Amino acid sequence: MIDIDWLNTFRVLSEYQHFRQASEALHMTQPNVSLQLKLLEQKVNTKLVERHPFRLTPAGERLLISAEKVIAELTACEQDIAAMLSMETGFLRLATSDTLARYVLMDTIKEFYRQHRQLDLHLHNATSSEVQDLVAEGKADIGVLSLGLDEAPKKHLHFQPVNRFSWQLVSNRNLGKTRLGLSAIGRFPLVLLDQRSRSRQVIDQHIDSPPQVMSVASIEAQLHWVSAGLGHAIVPNYVPVTEGLWATKITGLPQQSLGYVLRESQVPSPATKWFIGEFTK
Repeated sequence: MIDIDWLNTFRVLSEYQHFRQASEALHMTQPNVSLQLKLLEQKVNTKLVERHPFRLTPAGERLLISAEKVIAELTACEQDIAAMLSMETGFLRLATSDTLARYVLMDTIKEFYRQHRQLDLHLHNATSSEVQDLVAEGKADIGVLSLGLDEAPKKHLHFQPVNRFSWQLVSNRNLGKTRLGLSAIGRFPLVLLDQRSRSRQVIDQHIDSPPQVMSVASIEAQLHWVSAGLGHAIVPNYVPVTEGLWATKITGLPQQSLGYVLRESQVPSPATKWFIGEFTK
């Protein structure tokens, strides 16, 4: 059996590609890093690293794939077991977007703090894709995100839909219509979230070449620039429209599923179970 410490040393060395930097990251001496690599190479009976210049051998590249999976799974397992012990101490790690945290999860987060002041909440602001990666890698206990109605999550994850949302066009004047199709919206200058966001990816798939697009980092920025008369914003219909702005329903943009994601092998901690219960009320 390969020693897990040797695997972790090899993984970190592969990341830094430098013995001194790897030893500093591992809080080990450089000779100890070299020794653990030597013992690992003896165990698998082949060379894993070329030193000058640094590169992995084909065997090293293959071993690195398994090393990353094994270490990630063991890390997630340790965290699951620790989280299962009680809700007296510890933390909940939530991965979601800033938009969902503000407009969908605010009440749940406030209630979490009210009922569980002894627990820390670690909030990871991330895109839908990043949320899934954080949960899959065991860096988040639960992720809240949106997916297409027929869209599957990434491998080894379970997505539980909770609700659906559609889209609205926000303007600084009354357009005199209750609904607008995509062809009409495509003629407006638009203020949209940047291309990393889930919303922007959906919009770009369905609206071809609007006359002008301003890309911004948050829905708050979208609404600010709409108020200033620089365009119209497409936002989810769970976003409240402030005074002085008008919302028009959009037809043609597909509805999205809003829900949470867990690892398939995950045993939810008491804190995670509480959060799911509060979120899905």
